[in-house]
This record gives sequence, structure tokens and C-alpha cells, in this order.
Amino acid sequence: MPTRAGELSGSVPAGVVALFPFLPGTTPANWPKWPDAVLDELGRVLAALHAVTPSVVLPREHFSLVVVDELRLHLGERIVRSEQAALMDQLERLERLQSAVRRLPQRFVVCHADLAGDNLLVDEHGRLSALDWDSAMLAPAECDLALLLHGEQPVDGHVLRRVLAVYPVDTRLEVDLFAFFLLRRYVSDYTARVVRLLHGSPDTADAEEAREGMRTWGSAQWERLDATLSIARDALQDR
Repeated sequence: MPTRAGELSGSVPAGVVALFPFLPGTTPANWPKWPDAVLDELGRVLAALHAVTPSVVLPREHFSLVVVDELRLHLGERIVRSEQAALMDQLERLERLQSAVRRLPQRFVVCHADLAGDNLLVDEHGRLSALDWDSAMLAPAECDLALLLHGEQPVDGHVLRRVLAVYPVDTRLEVDLFAFFLLRRYVSDYTARVVRLLHGSPDTADAEEAREGMRTWGSAQWERLDATLSIARDALQDR
């Protein structure tokens, strides 16, 4: 909420203070297996968000791959050595996708960039509130839509299909953009856990969780990327 001077935060001796309105609701369990009515509302929320004209300057998606350079620095480390060949394949694929999506027509909209699961509240009337807007940016709509296919594998297309059923049918959507955003997310999630293991001094439980996460949110994801893209392709064709 704005201060009397119209600022969204204020400085105090202990630091910076920001005041937010209370948002009613809870996050349903078991994302993405939420009630269809809630998923339909999510589709309407995304459609409305992607039609907004921003009143503030937002960062812009440049399809950058800083994470690729970061992971390459660690390819010789023991914890990733056994997967080195597979990792190189994924990094090369991601770079090919980067080239492909940069050649596509630039259709950028306001995106939340992480609008799923724990970042959604549902109130008693089925209305949604979105949390954690720090990653909001101007990006292709697929930046948000691809995340509807992100979850423990194997994923299905139910959430994406419910959302697309109420999403504007005249919006052109590209499978290559789904592929880029998904694979970049997989590589980012994997790399974050590698860095945590190498530089974070985790305890035994945290280290085990990070190793499991490298598999669950990294290699298990990209091993099924083609199957996931087939789900996306079918959903787009059935619009």
C-alpha cells in the first residue's frame, strides 16, 4: 500500500518497510490436482493479466541463458560428472531453442512468471489472488502457460487444457516457446541445487534433499521433455 508520499515502501532505522493488504484465502493442496472451477478461474486470471497495459516499467524477457554459463562452470565437479554427457545435450538443446524463439515474432504481455501452486490463494467464493510478483515481466504468454505443465513427472495436460478452454483462442501460441521456458526452468532448478551442494554448506538432510531435487526437478524433467511437449502440442491443436 502506498505511503502518504505515494511510495510503495518507507525507510525506518531498522530497514525498509512495505505494507500489503490482507488477501483472504488459502492455497489448495495437491497442485495441480485442483477443482476444475478453480482452474477455469485461473484461465480467466491469466487471460486478464495478459491483456493488461502495465502502468510501471517492467523488465523484459531477453531469452538469456546465464544459467547455462553457470552450470558449465561446474560440469567437472564430482556430483555432476556422471551426468556430464546428458547435461551437455540439454545445454546444447536449450541454446538451439534460444536461437529459435528469438526468431519468432515478438508478442510480449505482462507475465507473472511463476503463477502456479503456492503462489495462488483461493477464497471462499473461488476468486484467486496471486502472490510473489517479484519476477513479473514482459514476456510471451507461454512464459506463464508453460508452467502449467511443470510438476513431478509424469505430468498430464489437464490444467493446461482447462486454462486454454477459457483463454483467448485467437492468441497464437508456439510449442518452441513452451520448450524453451520449460527446459530453462529445469536447468535452473538443477543448477540451483548443484550450487547449494557445492557452496551452501548444507547439513545432511539438506544435502539429500538437494540431490533428490536434482533428479526430481532436473534430469527427470528433461528426460520427459518431449513427452511433455507432445501434451502441449495436443492441447494447442484442440483449442
